Amino acid sequence: MSNHSLVPFFSIITPCYNVERYLTHCVDSILHQPFSNWELLLIDDGSTDSTPDICEQLAKGDLRIKAIHQENAGVSAARNRGLDEAKGEWVLFIDSDDWFTEDAFAIYAKSINNYTADRYIFNRYSYKDGKINQPNLKPEVLLREDDQIKYFLIDMLFPYYDFLKNGVVTGGIRGVNCSLYKRKIIENNGIRFERNVKIAEDAMFNFDFISHSKTICMQNLMVGFYRIEQTSVMHRFNPNIDDINQQTISGFKKRIELHINNDFEYRIAYFGMITECMFRGMKLKYVNPINTTPRRQRIKQFKEWYYQEYIQKDMDYGFLKFLPKGKKQIMWCLKHKMVGLAMWLSVLSIAYLKKKNKI
Repeated sequence: MSNHSLVPFFSIITPCYNVERYLTHCVDSILHQPFSNWELLLIDDGSTDSTPDICEQLAKGDLRIKAIHQENAGVSAARNRGLDEAKGEWVLFIDSDDWFTEDAFAIYAKSINNYTADRYIFNRYSYKDGKINQPNLKPEVLLREDDQIKYFLIDMLFPYYDFLKNGVVTGGIRGVNCSLYKRKIIENNGIRFERNVKIAEDAMFNFDFISHSKTICMQNLMVGFYRIEQTSVMHRFNPNIDDINQQTISGFKKRIELHINNDFEYRIAYFGMITECMFRGMKLKYVNPINTTPRRQRIKQFKEWYYQEYIQKDMDYGFLKFLPKGKKQIMWCLKHKMVGLAMWLSVLSIAYLKKKNKI
């Protein structure tokens, strides 16, 4: 491996914003790894609690840790700052409220020795309300290259299709945390996170990275813990979700525009992505219990967003069969402009998924 004094093997990038409760735990999980050739970049994104001081204290305690402070600009800007500063052969991302397993870095080193790849994807435990769950991921090892890499690209929009066609369960593949990235590919192709995208910015980063990769390796090995907070942007009431969904749709549309007219699998992926945006909008706004807007007005607002030409012109409702149960019925209702019924089904689907601890 690399000479420790010159180039760290791993550059670990951790965005930090008001995480005084969690940051030390995250960093401790790195300090306790048996593998020592790494640098940790703590990017304080304009925190207003004691996070900046904690970053400085941690940096003073270990020369491998660097504290970087910037005005608040969001998680994408923080990760980009980390990429600008990184010097390692491999890049790792971990959020400041998550943490690594005890043998994570040993698993990383062994994977690099066993397989040749540009990105290594692993599994993580989810941690919610004090309970730890192990998400599904299969097969145990999956190497994709050449034409097969296309399915990892499609996963960035709609991973359920990979399961239907290939029996592949990708877990949190669209996120960046705990994956290994070859830094040379990131730098040679100027790959960065889109700062104006609030949801799926990590999936877009992955799409760009995979587009320039030769081989991707996915393994069902547990390397981290992902903390699920009900106050996160993916769970709380959000009256601006239509605009956020629009950013997601625009970001992916420009990435697949060369494929969508001559490859039906990308059209399925687009349909699936719109379905996910629709359901997210239902969950975070239109049927959210906090939303006190009269139902008739909510239906009108939803129609104004969902039925605009920009979204509908590449939609093919012939792909309904590729959707999971629940979303398939909701989209059937939307095909026939039965928005009220779609909202009612969304309420039932959300309740079911919460009961199964899937959202």
